[in-house]
Amino acid sequence: MEAKTWHKIGAAVMLVAAVVIMLMGKPSSLTPLSATEDIGAIAQYGEDRIQPFLLADWIISETGDFQVVDLRQAADFGEYSIDGSMNLPFTSLMTRDGLYEVPKYQKIVLVCGDGSRSGQAWTVLRSKGYEAYILTGGIKGWMRQIMTPVDAADLDLTDIDPHEFALKLKAMREHFTGTSEEL
Repeated sequence: MEAKTWHKIGAAVMLVAAVVIMLMGKPSSLTPLSATEDIGAIAQYGEDRIQPFLLADWIISETGDFQVVDLRQAADFGEYSIDGSMNLPFTSLMTRDGLYEVPKYQKIVLVCGDGSRSGQAWTVLRSKGYEAYILTGGIKGWMRQIMTPVDAADLDLTDIDPHEFALKLKAMREHFTGTSEEL
């Protein structure tokens, strides 16, 4: 090939690289994942998930070191939302401005209808250096496990005393609904 052709190819490659860098945002967001933080391994071992019971504990204890980000549309968020959550619809989060709305130095708990959109958002946030988690089961899981009565015997309680868990679940429901329901 002629030198002119190589110069054109080189210029095209540099232009594409410049566009990619511009789309990625400011330099601090270009930090690659470290070798020890393999997204696939995190997801495989479930380290990307948070159970509704643990989130309820965090909310009740008021630690303030996390933010719940609800990815559902505003109308769905308006019908019901988890105490203290912020609404940032998935399509808004996927913009540069949307990402800047998410606090960088807090744990982020992502919530959607069933957990599927949260998984997509989790991948983006983790690749940008956020400590993000997916609420297992989404808002449906939250409603089923925290807000509506269930029989504690139907839950997986391998490491928890069932009686102690039933008392804790009752206290959680009282906190979030203001009423007590027997299990």
